Amino acid sequence: MLVTNRISEMPTDFHSKSNEMSLVHWSQEFETRAQFWKERDKVHEQEKKALNAELEAERQSRQKLLSSQYELQERIDSLQRAPAPKEHRRSLSDASNNSQQETTVEDDYGYGSVRSVESTRPALEAVNWSAGSHNGPNVPVADAGLVLRMRNRISALQSELSRTTKRANDLEERLMNRNASPPTNPNIDRYKLEELEIENKKLREHLERLRAAGDSVLISKEVIEQMNVMQKELDRRRDECIQLKSVLTNQTVNLKSLASSNYGSDVDIINEDGELATAYEAQKGINRQLQEELIAEKKFYSEHISKAKSEIEKLREENEKFQKILSADLSQEPKNKSQEFAQNEIIRLAAESLALQERVDKLSESCRRYKNQIRLLVNKLKEVGIEDVNDILEQNDTTAPPNASMTLEIAPVTRKKEREYLGMFEYKIQDEGVIIKKLISDLKPKVAVTLLPGLPAYILFMMLRHMDHVDDEPKMHQLMKAVRTAVKKTLKKRAESVEYNALWLANMLRLLNNLRQYSGDTIYQSANTPRQNQQCLRIFDLSEYRQVLSDIAVWIYQGLINLLERQLERLIVPAIMEHEEISGLSGPTSRPPPTGSVGAGPARLKQELSATHDHLHTYSVDQSLRLMIFKQLFYYICAYSVNQLLLRKDLCCWAKGLQIRYNISHLETWIKEHLAEYGQKSVEEILGVLKPITQAVQLLQARKSMQDVQSTVDMCANLNAMQVCKILNMYTPAEDYEVKVTREFIHEIQKKMQEKAGVNPDKEPQNLLMDTKMIFSVQFPFNPSPIRLEAIELPEVLELEGLLTKI
Repeated sequence: MLVTNRISEMPTDFHSKSNEMSLVHWSQEFETRAQFWKERDKVHEQEKKALNAELEAERQSRQKLLSSQYELQERIDSLQRAPAPKEHRRSLSDASNNSQQETTVEDDYGYGSVRSVESTRPALEAVNWSAGSHNGPNVPVADAGLVLRMRNRISALQSELSRTTKRANDLEERLMNRNASPPTNPNIDRYKLEELEIENKKLREHLERLRAAGDSVLISKEVIEQMNVMQKELDRRRDECIQLKSVLTNQTVNLKSLASSNYGSDVDIINEDGELATAYEAQKGINRQLQEELIAEKKFYSEHISKAKSEIEKLREENEKFQKILSADLSQEPKNKSQEFAQNEIIRLAAESLALQERVDKLSESCRRYKNQIRLLVNKLKEVGIEDVNDILEQNDTTAPPNASMTLEIAPVTRKKEREYLGMFEYKIQDEGVIIKKLISDLKPKVAVTLLPGLPAYILFMMLRHMDHVDDEPKMHQLMKAVRTAVKKTLKKRAESVEYNALWLANMLRLLNNLRQYSGDTIYQSANTPRQNQQCLRIFDLSEYRQVLSDIAVWIYQGLINLLERQLERLIVPAIMEHEEISGLSGPTSRPPPTGSVGAGPARLKQELSATHDHLHTYSVDQSLRLMIFKQLFYYICAYSVNQLLLRKDLCCWAKGLQIRYNISHLETWIKEHLAEYGQKSVEEILGVLKPITQAVQLLQARKSMQDVQSTVDMCANLNAMQVCKILNMYTPAEDYEVKVTREFIHEIQKKMQEKAGVNPDKEPQNLLMDTKMIFSVQFPFNPSPIRLEAIELPEVLELEGLLTKI
């Protein structure tokens, strides 16, 4: 009781002080924990950035390896398609029958090249030149140096003889071809024959000198025999050329006589500028094309006729079968009243059917007669000058008379309930090649823009859904392989077409997103309707094929980027670096624009960018991918421009910096106008790609005194020290009002930038030129489709009716 009283008698200040101490303690504890969590979050954020950077680097390296793999595969395919070197055997001609026991294998390497000859006779290197000392005491020994020189000379003469022989063969073949084809200008052949005769004369002189030299040093008889054989072969070639020349002259005389009899004195107008040969080749091409079309039409109609005959035969057999059953039933006596009533009803319906058939035949005959009359009237109207006849006919066809349906009394028809589709397409395995050809290989961009965006991808996925429905895995693998092969083959054939690349990039991404959306994975089902969730794949797991489609899309994307960069490359320098819209800045000594750059200013470059943007929008390329494409293109423009600035001293001056900055402002305006629909953040990201060239031209315009060192370093944040120093070293100041850049200023700039880069050395690669071949790693974000699969129909333009059956 006493303790309680004492506690109660304690002052209230003691309680308040204890409360304050506890609050201070808790506040300190809270601040400590908050600081700990802040530091932990900061560490986690740094780790997240490092992991993202590592993931981006891995993705970029993988896509580079993928690009290298496709390039190597293309090289392997091209090497496999290259024809093997041909080897043909030639026997000596009739004029040189004395040496037919020698079999020669010749390899031709093209016109004017050396032809290697392998013979059964011994080569000059194999002759024992020292054996002469044993043949007799009176035979002198040949000098070794002279023998070596003679060997080299003989080899050179053999090579020249081989070249001459090949030229003679080529000339002979060309003359024979020209004898079989319409004659050309004879002067060219005459000149070639004269040239050949001169070469033969020179060769004969060389051989005479060689024979004389051989006699002087007593070269073996075998070498002399070889020279004689070559001489005989050369004489035979000369005689043949003379005969061919005479034949050609006779043909020329006959042609001139024929032309003079038809055209008088104007003989040269017959084949002026090679018109006859051109017309002949064109006519051959037209005939070949018409023959191929005729064969294709014959094949199509023969198949159509065979199918129609088989169907008619099948219907005839069924008709005969039913007629036999019906006649058997009608011939029997009716057993009861119901059977008698059925027989009478059948007879009545048969009579009505015959009457209706006769009436239909009469109406068909009348319709045919009216169509002939309409055709005659249309021709008359066109002869008068009326061109809108087709519009009038279409209006007449769509407008039917109100009593047209009352001409025939037709029994009422019961409508069937509308069929509910499952969103699948069924096809036969033997029709797969035709379907792929019509859906991929033969699909033209101008046809694709009239269809539902991504329709080929939807059709292919609906075919895959039917295979999943019936659990046909081999058919699924075969279809995916055929799709991959057809897309690659089509794009390799159309590698220079932006339309084809954009079309199949959009379709491959649509097919990839369809495989994601209907895979059954929870992360891809958030935007699905209950009906779409019911249509998910039940048996197949196509996650591996999703990676395959992603690799194909990366390959198409890289090919499209390379194509667009090649188109922009010829426009960058004239549009940005050399275009002078502000006249008078560069002075009278400025470098004139190169030939062909007239009209290739920023307007031409913006026109090319606008055309690319329209293509991507027309073929429904995903929005995120469009942004990546333009980010890549503007990086290429920036890198190419910076490299030009670093390599050309004439561009490093204040006036050129002002011109280039003004030209870049056109591109910035284009980005803000055409890419604003993608959001302000995306616009700023693409504008950030142009910072290196912007900072480089700002460096040309900035002051360059020692007081401006720090501001210059801060301004060139996206350039490294090598690039800044290179520009400053090449900078040419104006003569009147600008001082020269001092070495102290350059050294101070280099020191400051190296110190700044030392904090984070991985930020700035120490390379002078920017990498124009660098391609940003690309990702394909998931983009679900609201299109209902069961509502998709096959358009007639694809010609897939009868090949695909909607389920």
